[in-house]
Amino acid sequence: MSLCLTQSFVAKVATITDGTEREGIVIYSNGASSIATLWFSLLPPVVRYAASGMLGNLMFFALNQWWSATIIRKSESLPRLLSKQLSESIMKNASSISFFTSYLVQIIPQHFLNSLLVFGLEGINSREKYLKSLKNTYKTYFVTLCGSALLNAALLQYKIRDDLSFWISIGLFSVVNYVLVSSYESKVII
Repeated sequence: MSLCLTQSFVAKVATITDGTEREGIVIYSNGASSIATLWFSLLPPVVRYAASGMLGNLMFFALNQWWSATIIRKSESLPRLLSKQLSESIMKNASSISFFTSYLVQIIPQHFLNSLLVFGLEGINSREKYLKSLKNTYKTYFVTLCGSALLNAALLQYKIRDDLSFWISIGLFSVVNYVLVSSYESKVII
């Protein structure tokens, strides 16, 4: 597959397995619309979902790290406010608590990234469509949130590092997310 660039258009030429070349896409304008057209034309949905997921997971990871450190820092002052046993329990489970709450919060930006990079913004271009899509995303991600939070907690019990547990849990459940989220979208992309 090759891209031919000229002054005013972009053309994609694909080499078919029998050696013949066929013109695939011709875009006669430059700018953001051309980039979007190329993005959706050249990349299969699963690749777009992987890119969206990686961006979202990097945000999730940063939020999780910050929230975990905050919980630990704040729980040190909790014994004065709460019972010592509750404070110790929060401190002991800070990684699991931060994973769960960070995941729950991160669903909103991930939903937007999926719309922008995978399915197209036309799927959320009205309040009704946006809310329906967000509701479906929360339903889907809540199922995988529970599964990945349980896996993450189990890995932490086996003394696997926090960051490694995070990426193992997210990696395994991202495939489930892709299948479930794509089934809710108006376009069948599998």
